[in-house]
Formats: sequence, structure tokens, C-alpha cells
Amino acid sequence: RIVFQYVPDRSVRGAMMRTGETDFIERLTGSDAVTLRRDPQIKVVQVDGVRYRGLLFRVTVPPYDKKALRQAITYAMDRKAIIDVVEGGFGIPAYGPTGPVSGVWFDPTFRAFDYDPQKAKEKLTEAGYPGGVALTLGCSSATIDITECEAYQAVLVRVGINVKLSLVPAGTAFDALQKESAHFVIGGASARADPHINLQRWYHSKGASNVGYKIGYKNAEYDRLVDEAGGTYD
Repeated sequence: RIVFQYVPDRSVRGAMMRTGETDFIERLTGSDAVTLRRDPQIKVVQVDGVRYRGLLFRVTVPPYDKKALRQAITYAMDRKAIIDVVEGGFGIPAYGPTGPVSGVWFDPTFRAFDYDPQKAKEKLTEAGYPGGVALTLGCSSATIDITECEAYQAVLVRVGINVKLSLVPAGTAFDALQKESAHFVIGGASARADPHINLQRWYHSKGASNVGYKIGYKNAEYDRLVDEAGGTYD
């Protein structure tokens, strides 16, 4: 008999593996990967992943309706430092919803909004916050997610963005966005074999996730290009 258990907290999954409560887990934390590798009874297999993590805004609600503020937050993202702290160095900086496993759909030279704290401060001033701004981030209460949120706090405060964490039950950050109890949350998704799926569902004005989670992003030129790409055979 095979029993599948839903355990949303990655740290708890790692603990269950160490204590023998389960026989197999996926999506380890970086620290658990290091620890479990030391156990001769456990085999850790490392593969290139397709999941990416980041921050989501509801772009129709102040202050997140200010493009310059969203850009300031993005320029403040020290991706390498966040990966080192949260994932123990396992991972690569992400600049979009595709990665190395996406093959020809991934451009390793693409570097949109690369880490630039000075540019972040300039954008913050442009947004109307020369003295800084305070924001609230919806964060899953899972241990590893809190670590991730605290990493975001640490890099954002460097440029004058002070983030307060609002904890929600593990695995429900997207629900908070959908129910409009939060407008700025952590999140992530898994890349698909065909990148069109995520490019359409998250960023197209009629995309299922964009509409379903009430993100509100609209860009007519982007819609046109994605629609055109979707009707073009490879």
C-alpha cells in the first residue's frame, strides 16, 4: 500500500524524513538537503528544477499600482543572497518564468531588473517615497517560507523599504491574494514544458491566474504578442 501525505511545510517534510515517519519526499530545503546527505540510510537526488519563487502584487491597489514602486522592489532583490540564505545555495537567480530546463525557451543572458540598490532608491523616490515606505507582506507560516520572507525583509530595508510580515496558514498565501485580504504576497509556480502556459496564465490580462488571483496586470502589447505566439506553430 502506498500512502501520499500532503505536508505543505518543506521543513516538516525534512523532519519526517529524518525521523523515519515517511519514506520519500520532494522539494527539500537547502539545509535539509545538506543534513540528509550525511545520513547513509538516505539517498538525496539533485535534479534541475522547474519551480521559481518571488513576490506578487495586486497592481490595481495603492501603493502597488505605482509602477516605480514595483520596480524599486525588483531592483532591490539581491537574488544570490536570498538563494544562499533560504536554499543553502541550491538554485539560480530567476529573471522570468522559464529556466534552464525550458531548453530553447530560456535565455541565460536575459537580466531584467538585475540587483541595483542605487536604482532601487531612485525608483523609490520616483514613486513618491524619498524617505522610504512601509509595506505589509503576506507570508505563509511554513518555517521555510518565513525564512524566505525574512530574507526579502533584509534586502528591502537596505533601500528604505520596511516590510512587516502578516502570517497566513501554510500554503494559503495565494488564497489571501484571491480573497483580497492581502495585496502583496510571496508565491511561486512551476514552469511548464511549453512556456506559453505560464506566460499566458500569469501575465495576460485574461490569464487564469492573473484574473483568478485578482492581480490586475494589463498590457495590451503583451497580450498581442502572447496571443500571436500562441497561434504560431513551432
